[in-house]
Amino acid sequence: PNDIYVDDRKIAGILIDNTLRGDQISCSIVGIGLNLNQICFRSDAPNPVSLKILTNEEHDCEKCLDLLCEKIENRYRQLIKNGIERINSDYLNRLYRINEEHEFKSGNTIFKGKITGVDNFGRLCIELKNRKNKVFGYDEVSFMIKNA
Repeated sequence: PNDIYVDDRKIAGILIDNTLRGDQISCSIVGIGLNLNQICFRSDAPNPVSLKILTNEEHDCEKCLDLLCEKIENRYRQLIKNGIERINSDYLNRLYRINEEHEFKSGNTIFKGKITGVDNFGRLCIELKNRKNKVFGYDEVSFMIKNA
C-alpha cells in the first residue's frame, strides 16, 4: 500500500526500494510525492487531489518539507526505541478502506473483498467473498475507484 488518499482522492504516493543482505534489509531508498499546490494533473492516476484544492490555500513548499521531515524523524526515533508495535497500530488505524468491502482489480479480474491488513513483507491482505485470504504485492492489485 503505497498511495495516500483523502476520501477517494489520491494526494500522495510513496515508493520504497529495499536492498537485502540475506534476510535483512541493508538499506532503503524512499521517494515521497505529495500534491501540494497542483490544480492541473497530467497523470493517469484516478481522482488526484492536492492540498491546495482541499484547503483553497497556497502552501509553502519549504514549510511543508520541514514539517514532513520532522514527522519522519519522530517516527524514526520511535522505531529505534522499539516502538514498532505502535507504528504498526497507527498505520493500520489509518489504512485506506480497511475492513470495508470494495471492488479491486488484479490483472484482468475484478473482485470484491475487504482489506484486513498488511503482512510482514508489506503485502496487502484482502479477505475475498469466499472468506479466503489473499495477499498482493506491489502493483498486483488496485482499487476500483469511481471518478469524482
